[in-house]
Amino acid sequence: MPLTRPKSVQIETVRKPKHKDGHFMVSMVKSVIRIVGCYALYLGAGLLGDPVATPITLAAGAFAAAEVLGIVEELV
Repeated sequence: MPLTRPKSVQIETVRKPKHKDGHFMVSMVKSVIRIVGCYALYLGAGLLGDPVATPITLAAGAFAAAEVLGIVEELV
């Protein structure tokens, strides 16, 4: 006879909808603030001049991409 999980593990926990979860809302606000910061970094890189602007622009894009992945992770 195969082993099964205990009944307490089999019972699904009731989860709140994501839009009512406090942790989710705080996480989304943090993500928006970080993306705004990436945009400011991107704009500021243009003011510094060409030799420095490219690495800073790439860094801003990488941070923004990572933050978008974080948002997708929260939604899944």
